[in-house]
Amino acid sequence: MLKRSKTAAFVALTVTLLAGQALAQVSLHDPRGDGHGAGCVVYPVTSSMPGGIFDIVGFKLTVTHNRAIIEIRLAAAVPMRPAGIFQNRHNRTFIPMIDVYVARGGSGYKALLPGRGAVAAMPWQRAIVITGLPETVAAHIKASAGRMAHSVCVPRDVSVRGAVIRAVMPKYCVGNSPEKYSYLVGVLALRSMMGLRHKLTNKPDMFNDPLVVPMAPKPGRCNSWSEEDCAFGTCTSPGLTPRYLDIIAPSGVQKQVLRPLKGVCMLPFMAGHGKMQPLPASAAKQGIPIKDMKNGIITLLLPSKFDKPKVTVGRIAGLYDQNGRLLTPVVVTQVVGAVVILKPVTRVRPQKGLEVRF
Repeated sequence: MLKRSKTAAFVALTVTLLAGQALAQVSLHDPRGDGHGAGCVVYPVTSSMPGGIFDIVGFKLTVTHNRAIIEIRLAAAVPMRPAGIFQNRHNRTFIPMIDVYVARGGSGYKALLPGRGAVAAMPWQRAIVITGLPETVAAHIKASAGRMAHSVCVPRDVSVRGAVIRAVMPKYCVGNSPEKYSYLVGVLALRSMMGLRHKLTNKPDMFNDPLVVPMAPKPGRCNSWSEEDCAFGTCTSPGLTPRYLDIIAPSGVQKQVLRPLKGVCMLPFMAGHGKMQPLPASAAKQGIPIKDMKNGIITLLLPSKFDKPKVTVGRIAGLYDQNGRLLTPVVVTQVVGAVVILKPVTRVRPQKGLEVRF
């Protein structure tokens, strides 16, 4: 078994015998403290979304002869809240919603479920959505995801104990050989149920879904189910930013793959043997090296192939060091042709390898 690391995700596989019955377990561990997407996602100020509930630290899949059990461990205890107008006041639910995509090899889907804002780096054949409102979410996926919905399981047997969310489902939701598969695991936030009947008449697309809390230039209000402007704030382009707050990936990879630079983000899978599946070459995204930095002002020269009309005064980007670490958000203050002037939100010392990522 591999030793646990605080700075890198890993997968450990154990196969044991229990009362003569084969029991397979796949465990994934993710760095703690990275539940902020590409590194600059700001949570709404609300008691229902405390820090840590969108930060995955552990995933365990157990497959027996007739069922599969998934346990998701988060960095903080998950608060429960009333389930909204379609449930009686005694029923309660939770905000984190977990997606698990299973790639078993061969052809499959590269698109993810509606409203996720990203695509898969390899074809997947099964998806599992773990939520505190399984009936509502299952009906919505069936109505909005097209043919893809036939490959999605939404377990009804879901429980919460402290920071652990546990879901039990039929074995076919995963497959017979979990150690041979690869997994994409991510967490989003379940959106307000108030006015749901009206919302579900709006057709979801890749970046918008009525059941997923969206991204915005600044965080919205999320203190009750009735507030329609509930949103996470982000320094990246809100319209192109994936809705996942955390995915299981090696340290440093998450910030790269959840940051929209040129087109749709592509998310990686973790293989059963313990390594991340390689991303296609087209998914290797780089920032734009700064041309100059003096007196706190950054000068940038846009590449010829960059989509210049999307860079306008007031747009927010991120300033990163040569190790891919986000240093500060930066704001576009002037655009003259291919030359862009930006101002950092917080003071940063000039150093080698700085780049801006939109």
